[in-house]
Amino acid sequence: MNIAVFTSNHPRHIAFLNTLARIPLANIRAVIECTPLYPKWGSEVKERYFARMQSAEHTLFGGHHFINREVEVFPVVMGDLERRPMEIVDLLREGRTASGYATMQQPDIALVFGASFIRGALLDYLKDLNAVNIHMGMSPYYRGADCNFWAMYDGNPQYVGATIHRLSEKLDGGDVLFTVRPPPHPDPWLYTMGAVMAAHEAVRDAIRSGLDHFPTVPQDSTLQIRYSRASDFTDEVVRQYLAKKGVIE
Repeated sequence: MNIAVFTSNHPRHIAFLNTLARIPLANIRAVIECTPLYPKWGSEVKERYFARMQSAEHTLFGGHHFINREVEVFPVVMGDLERRPMEIVDLLREGRTASGYATMQQPDIALVFGASFIRGALLDYLKDLNAVNIHMGMSPYYRGADCNFWAMYDGNPQYVGATIHRLSEKLDGGDVLFTVRPPPHPDPWLYTMGAVMAAHEAVRDAIRSGLDHFPTVPQDSTLQIRYSRASDFTDEVVRQYLAKKGVIE
């Protein structure tokens, strides 16, 4: 079984690759967008928020551990998915590995988890493969950026989770295969990060049983509660959230 994955380089993304690597007879190639592991967030209040998020991530997924050696890794920089789409496709088909050039047959499964928004020629290629996106948020209720944060901010913890859906031109808007929710937890950061772990396990199990066995359901846009953008995540919003959670006064 050939699996192509588009993801990032944080512990939760590496843990996802290692989870997939434990699927029997899985041959995995991962295109990894490399981003700073400890970025500067520009304000003290955001630094405090993300310090807690990273602590929760490390609690559930460990530190910056190694990728399973069975996974073929192709690192790219942010923007390459849009600037060099067909080169990325060539990487999947016949890319340079530690042992030289190795050819992979057309992927049986293509997954997107934590990669930047995919457009253009690369999107067309992945749609032809019926690619699946793992959206950290419950669509159609919450779409866009930081969805599980916004569900908690809005007082809707029941909408914290992950949506596994077909990749489409519409951000987080493809037909839904299934959704998952995390187990309850009193710590909001461990609760929302728990949705990531639940998604890892659910996708692994779905691949084992056969993704094509899941009927897809179109999203009902009339149910949307919030469409969030990265620019909505302001210092003031974060300050309000931390105050609600008793982190700051």
